[in-house]
Amino acid sequence: MSDRVRFLLDRITEDEERGANCRDWMECDDGYGCPAHMSPVRWAAESKAKRRILAEIADGGDGEWVLHVLALPYVNHSDYRSEWKS
Repeated sequence: MSDRVRFLLDRITEDEERGANCRDWMECDDGYGCPAHMSPVRWAAESKAKRRILAEIADGGDGEWVLHVLALPYVNHSDYRSEWKS
């Protein structure tokens, strides 16, 4: 498993934990101090979809562009690597 896949799985797990603790979007935080504009159900669906994409890539699918796009929302995260921007 690549470092970027592991990074994304860690971020998805964090998102799932935040979403699980929310009753509605008004009470949620995206981890960067901003309100999340998704319901907990939508948050869970987004996480599930991202995990399916990453599983396909981990099984040998050619998805470097997908990894790049999925990682973009986390560009300000301390574990994000500058070489992933290109």
